[in-house]
Amino acid sequence: MGPQGREGFTEFARTSAHRLCQTAYLLCGDWRLAEDLTQIALEKLYVAWRRIEHTDQPHAHARRVLLNAYLDRRRRRSSTELPGIDASALERRPDTAADADLPDVRMTQRCWSSQGRPRLW
Repeated sequence: MGPQGREGFTEFARTSAHRLCQTAYLLCGDWRLAEDLTQIALEKLYVAWRRIEHTDQPHAHARRVLLNAYLDRRRRRSSTELPGIDASALERRPDTAADADLPDVRMTQRCWSSQGRPRLW
């Protein structure tokens, strides 16, 4: 991208960043995430600026890129997200009928040798 393209993008980013951030906030409801999404959208717009700057509505393209960045982030599992645990399974008491099929622990321990390996006889 030449100097004129950079200047054009810089002017576009300066005039539309605040509006894009507000739109991102409406999507996600978190100002910090909105700023991150705005930054991601501006990065992607910078890469494609030669194609975008000559279109009639670069702001519409910017909003679309912002929406795609938001949707991409929602599809990915967040690093703070933990896999769900079935809380009802934790509250259940062990089923004694199901436990009757399990081998006795003492019998299992007898099968191990003193070196910590199972005996195969």
